[in-house]
Amino acid sequence: IKSYRAIKDKTKPPAEQQLCQDRFFCPQCASYLWAHSEEWKDWIYPYASAIDTPMKPPPATASIMLSSAAEWADPRKQPRRAEMNKMFDEYPDFSLEMWHKEHGEFV
Repeated sequence: IKSYRAIKDKTKPPAEQQLCQDRFFCPQCASYLWAHSEEWKDWIYPYASAIDTPMKPPPATASIMLSSAAEWADPRKQPRRAEMNKMFDEYPDFSLEMWHKEHGEFV
């Protein structure tokens, strides 16, 4: 496993750039595996494609940051995805933990 410390905003001059989360990846194929931030020491955020455990489909979904969604990826324009999908222009007022607890999926 290798890691990379991400830069929060690369548009700033190098002297003003801040480092944020560590991103962990496979050194052989470069697959992104998970992220970790010192700001939230108790949490690890796995990349969805790195989870190889069979999982049931979610009971509902949430699409966030739709105000900046690409035209081709906007679920509001795809009726089949709109069912059981809460949609938010920015970040919602609930966390991933709260969503999982609400839907009986918290482990």
